[in-house]
Amino acid sequence: MLLHRRFVSIHLLAALSGLVSGQSNHGANSTCQAIAKAISPLSEVFYPGASQYSADIKHWVESSTQQATCSVEPGSVQDVSTILKILGSTRTPFAVKGGGHSFNLGFSSTTGVQIAMTRFSNVTLNKNEQTAEIGPGMIWHDVYEQLAPFNVTVVGGRVPAVGVAGFTLGGGLSYTSSQHGLAIDTVQAFELVLPNGTITTVTADNKDLFFGLKGGFNNFGIVTKFTFKTFPQGEIWAANVVVPEQGLGVLNTAVANFAANNTDPKVALNVEYSYASGVLSATAVIFYDAPTPPPGLFDALLSIPGSTVNASSTAFFPFVSGILNNFGGSRISLGDAPVAAFSPAVLNAIVNETSFWGQTLTPHSASLIMHVVEIFLPTYFSHGAASAYPPNRSAFSEPIDLYFAWNDPQADDIMHDAVVQSQKQLKIAAIADGQKVADAPLYPNYAPFDTPLELLYGSNVNRLRGIKRTIDPYNVMGLAGGFKF
Repeated sequence: MLLHRRFVSIHLLAALSGLVSGQSNHGANSTCQAIAKAISPLSEVFYPGASQYSADIKHWVESSTQQATCSVEPGSVQDVSTILKILGSTRTPFAVKGGGHSFNLGFSSTTGVQIAMTRFSNVTLNKNEQTAEIGPGMIWHDVYEQLAPFNVTVVGGRVPAVGVAGFTLGGGLSYTSSQHGLAIDTVQAFELVLPNGTITTVTADNKDLFFGLKGGFNNFGIVTKFTFKTFPQGEIWAANVVVPEQGLGVLNTAVANFAANNTDPKVALNVEYSYASGVLSATAVIFYDAPTPPPGLFDALLSIPGSTVNASSTAFFPFVSGILNNFGGSRISLGDAPVAAFSPAVLNAIVNETSFWGQTLTPHSASLIMHVVEIFLPTYFSHGAASAYPPNRSAFSEPIDLYFAWNDPQADDIMHDAVVQSQKQLKIAAIADGQKVADAPLYPNYAPFDTPLELLYGSNVNRLRGIKRTIDPYNVMGLAGGFKF
């Protein structure tokens, strides 16, 4: 495969200390002791050496984990309030962890106080109201498992190990997004502990705060419960199509034609272009939200020369529990390159990027280089009202998820720089293809840690900063990492 450009020399990145507010970590141990004295028996503080401490700070990948001074597992909303008041008054850096699937160091990890929402792990189904109350300590595997006996589901993650909290507060792309929108479009209410410790329920009646929470991550407090709209869920049809390098040209033609012509909202199509162990290939993951797809709908995708096809009807829960769960190495960096269309030119650029970076980064312990095409209907942003993300619901774009995995901590800066460069190269390719994506927003859940706010939230940034100043005048949530308004 042609390597289209020379590898640009790697520069050292700025220290990650900028991810937090800059407040001193001095005295975090005293803060831990104060929290331990103030919380009820429903909650508990743990210190290094305790097995529960290790579980509390652990993230899905090592590169997102930090050694906190202590961890605390609140067991009640009132204790979350107490903890947040103490953190605010002592100006102690902290982090809030739901499922621990954040790929950005410092976004849900800290060297200060690690709040682990493990004890908020409940699902309560309200059949009459067609809603489900879900705790922020849940992962999607467990949510789907508990809802499956009732033949309902929610708009949730495609990876079973992903946590409910971060996924939802960052937007939430799902297999059913073409039918129902983003996860945030289906949230009816947030139970929220405000930065001053006030406990409240935020609904559409709270116009600004509801707007901010939908895509604005942890800027406005700590969510202790999500109320989601539920949807009926029967059997689905799914297929995995594994395509070797020599079949990628035919695959690209089939994917481009499908993306341009499909109008069926029950379809979700992800195409994972990957380089691992010296092998370039692709896997098309096809989802159809019914037991049988219409005749001929996927024929071109299922007949790629040299491909291996595995297709069947199955229950939704076993399908989502067994996919996309263990990719790559102990260290992972994500990126996003939004495009307006998956044209042959863009798809060929993706193949080039995957091959180039796979070969370039293998000497730096890269174990998997992947670019994932995610295809939705052009109307998938139309299912919700105004929200922090996306900044413009009438402007269509789809993500290319960049997923770079490696094992050597010394290569962290190299990998981050490679992700950013690949994002830029794919944007250049889309613009050269005539696509108006110069200002297309990145999907917040995929964006690298140093992405400017304007590239996520566009013209919403000023409004979000105003909401933040009103809700959090003392910048308590600035003590936690993440994209800060």
